[in-house]
Order: sequence, then C-alpha cells, then structure tokens
Amino acid sequence: MKKIPAVILTAVCTASVLSGCSSQSSVPSPHISADNDAVITFKDETYKCRISCLNKNTSSLTFSSPESLSGLCFKSSDGTVSVSLGSLMCKNENLLLPKTSLPARVKTIFDSIASDGFSFTAQHGENYEFSNKDSSVSLLTDKSGDPLRIISGDMKITFYDK
Repeated sequence: MKKIPAVILTAVCTASVLSGCSSQSSVPSPHISADNDAVITFKDETYKCRISCLNKNTSSLTFSSPESLSGLCFKSSDGTVSVSLGSLMCKNENLLLPKTSLPARVKTIFDSIASDGFSFTAQHGENYEFSNKDSSVSLLTDKSGDPLRIISGDMKITFYDK
C-alpha cells in the first residue's frame, strides 16, 4: 500500500520538474509602435532619420542625413499629411508623393505592421523574426519585442540607439 503513494509522488514531482525546465523561451509580442532613430537603406541610398509611429493613423519621419534632407519631416495623422522643413510647411488631406517614394513606403510598412498582424517565423539567438500574412514585410525584434530591423522589398530599416 505504501508503494502506490510513493510512485504517485515520484510521478508528480518528475512531471513538475520537466514542465518547468523547458529550454525554449517564450516568443515576445512585437511592438507595432516605434519611436526610434533608424538607418534606412532604400534603392541603394542610405538615410538616417527618426521614425515615430504611434498607431496606424499617426506617424512621422524626420531626416537627419544626408545633409541635403536634414530636418525634412513628413507627418501623417488621421488622413492629413504635412511636409515641413524649418518654418516652411505644406499640409494636405492626401499624400501627394508617389506610392513608391521613401516616406510613402515607410508609412505603408508601418500601416501593414499595425493592421495585418505578424506571425512568428524564426528565432535567431535572443532575437525573433516575424512576417506579415503575405510575407512582404519581415520584422526582427529583440527578446522584449522592440523592433531591431524591418525589411520590405528594396527597403531595409535598422533601428539603433543614439
């Protein structure tokens, strides 16, 4: 009679230890919002900028280099788009830039991240890779879900700390 409780106790302890000692870490939820400095490589050109994307309807892109674009800011908020440089500003209901332009592409990518939802595809050390439904956007995050890199077609966005 004493052997049955001992066997049950051993089985319960073994199951508890095995279930708590998994070597696979949990996958973080990627953050769709970003407010980071970034390097963008687009059509063989490199740009440094600040990207702020709070949600699908609010984003901004402010260039710091090349010097010819330094200070140029594109903002989109609830259907209104503004382009500014210093005290000059143009505001309109529609984005007047071609859909293939750098600011339009960045906005499209962040809108995709905000609305499409991303699926986990791979783990690279402590980093995690996600892609959208049609795999047109690849998002690499750190273990907290903060964005490290986004790739979409001929555009690569790499986030960094100053």
